[in-house]
Amino acid sequence: MHLKELFSTPVWTDHLDSINDQDLLLIKEHCLKQSTTTESMQFSNHGGYHSPGYSIKQLEDTPLSVIVDPILDKVNGCMIALGSDRKLQLSSIWFHVNGSDHYNNIHSHGGVLSGSFYVAVPDSESSIFFSRALDMTNHFYGSIGCKNVNDITVPEFNYTPTKKSLVVFPSWLPHGVRPNHSNIERISISFNTELNNEQTTI
Repeated sequence: MHLKELFSTPVWTDHLDSINDQDLLLIKEHCLKQSTTTESMQFSNHGGYHSPGYSIKQLEDTPLSVIVDPILDKVNGCMIALGSDRKLQLSSIWFHVNGSDHYNNIHSHGGVLSGSFYVAVPDSESSIFFSRALDMTNHFYGSIGCKNVNDITVPEFNYTPTKKSLVVFPSWLPHGVRPNHSNIERISISFNTELNNEQTTI
C-alpha cells in the first residue's frame, strides 16, 4: 500500500556563520560572568544557570545584540517555508549555562516559533531532544509493539548541535536537553517569537 505521511512537525536547523568568533567569545564571556554574579531562574533547568528573559531593547548594549537580526532572518524564512505571509518578532530571549551533569527537563514554550543558538557545545552527548511525551500517538505506537523505529514511530528525536548551530521549532513542541557529561560549560541562547503587524510577499 502507498504510505501518506500526514501532519508532519517542522524542525529547522542551520548555522549562524555570520556571527564571527570574536563576537561569539564576547557572548560567551558575558553569559559566564552573569552566571557567576546573579541568581539563576528556575524553570526547566536541573542545575546550571537560567537567565531572566530579556526584551530586544534590553539587549541593545550587550554582546547578545549581534544575534538578533540573524535569528529574525532565519525565523521569518521558516514562516515563508510554512506558507505564511506574516512576520515574526522576538518576544523574549534568555540564555543557559549548563555545567557537568546539568540538563533541562522536558517542557514547551509559548509563542509561534522558538529556538536555540549554541555558543559553546563541549559535549556531543548533551543534545536537545524533541518528544511525543504529551501526544497520544506515543502511547499508540508503544501499545501495538512497533519494533521498526522510524520518523513515524520514534518517541523522541535527538539533535546534536555544534558551535553556532541554530535550531527552530514550533513553540508548542515538547523538548528537553540531555545532561552535559563534560566539565566545560555548555552555553545556549533561547528565544520565543510572536507575530508582528508586518506582512511579506510569498
